[in-house]
Amino acid sequence: MSRITEVVKKILGLEVDYRNLAPRWFSDVKRRGAHRSTAKIPDAVKENIGFYYCRIELNKYGYYVSEVLVLAVSASIPVASAAGASSLVSGTLGGTIVLLSGIRLIFRWRENWVRSATTYVAIERELMEWRYKRPPYDGLDASGQLVDRVTQLVQLETSAWATSLRAGLHEESSHPGTP
Repeated sequence: MSRITEVVKKILGLEVDYRNLAPRWFSDVKRRGAHRSTAKIPDAVKENIGFYYCRIELNKYGYYVSEVLVLAVSASIPVASAAGASSLVSGTLGGTIVLLSGIRLIFRWRENWVRSATTYVAIERELMEWRYKRPPYDGLDASGQLVDRVTQLVQLETSAWATSLRAGLHEESSHPGTP
């Protein structure tokens, strides 16, 4: 099953096993030297890296599609007017821009893409440190420390998301009646 199919299943709320969504390097890396096998990566870490990989793709596509739609519909308004379209057509195109702008504001694909990518890269860095037994992952409980550190990164990202959501809600409540 393709990654796009998995992303679509996630959007539709169908069950997704995030451990299988990580990028190809995750399972294909074969390097020499003192390192741990990718097969021993704790499931919690696999799930988190797969989850953030999926979120990056979803938010990136949402951002690009919404931006292209806004540009295309915006550019079509003067074209329609120059072509002699009725005011109904121009008004509908203008209303579509307002709708698309509202959808972009609600989903915040760009901000979510950046936040997910930042967390993904941080988890990836911790995973590489763990793989090559660099401190603090050079002891006996390295896998436990990796899970703890990844959990902390996820909690930080979730807190940042909640803070931005609360700030958006506060901003909306302080300006009633504005879109």
